[in-house]
Amino acid sequence: MIYQSVQGEIGFWVETRVYGTQVQPIPQLSNWYGTAQVADKLTGNGLLDGYSAEIGGLWNTHQGDFSRTEKGVTAVSIDSLSIVNTSSFSCLNHSLLETSDHVTTAMILWRFQDKDNYWGLSIGAEQCQLQIWQGRVSQSIAISKKYHLQANTIHSLQILDDGQEFGLYLDGKLLFGQNFADTRLDNGNGVGLGAVEANSGQYFRSFEAHGLNIPIPTELDCGSPWTAKGTKVVINDNFDTGILGDLDGKTTNIGNGCTWCKETGRGKIELTGKGRVKVKATA
Repeated sequence: MIYQSVQGEIGFWVETRVYGTQVQPIPQLSNWYGTAQVADKLTGNGLLDGYSAEIGGLWNTHQGDFSRTEKGVTAVSIDSLSIVNTSSFSCLNHSLLETSDHVTTAMILWRFQDKDNYWGLSIGAEQCQLQIWQGRVSQSIAISKKYHLQANTIHSLQILDDGQEFGLYLDGKLLFGQNFADTRLDNGNGVGLGAVEANSGQYFRSFEAHGLNIPIPTELDCGSPWTAKGTKVVINDNFDTGILGDLDGKTTNIGNGCTWCKETGRGKIELTGKGRVKVKATA
């Protein structure tokens, strides 16, 4: 789709020039996780700890435990916390969370340095809470009862973080009604999942984390727009220093006697005497 970013009004004309178009399939974007540096559907059998993600490194369970099933991973003990360390900072973290009749508090974690220092978003049946852990001490940054998990629902949990500011989303809605400007633990590259209670009927799945800088695929490099480079100056005017008056009727410095001619309007374009011109407009 091609569109103009500026709309012409009251007599002004605005044109868009398209020099070329190209359609190219991108093999690395054909997977469900796109450009993710960590991605895992979280399905299968066995414990999550030590399991290799579909893309990225190994899952490392720091406390508690998660178990993989055909529908995703479930917490099998209290205060479970599992992390994948990424090669670079992750700016977009996302996971689906499917609940059942029994809803328990789930967490998505990021800027993870170690088990004592990380950020976490907790969402339960009654409220959501943003927290930071530093030196084993947790601090609550924001709490809201406006957004919470629903029973028998597939929820989308998402974090957008550029290292300076981050926003938290539940099903596409911005939690707490604001972004948070905070650079604490911005050198933490770990991302992951947490759960306060064991719940065999609540599943995380389709977890993905995307890097802050993503190179444009070489297949999309169309090169620079074509432009013809001139070799001969046909018309030139330096608006001579020291000369004042209306630009209308002035002869150009180069141009075989070409002169300026005002076509429309009641205002003037005047020579300032300083090698430039100035518009003297009227209503």
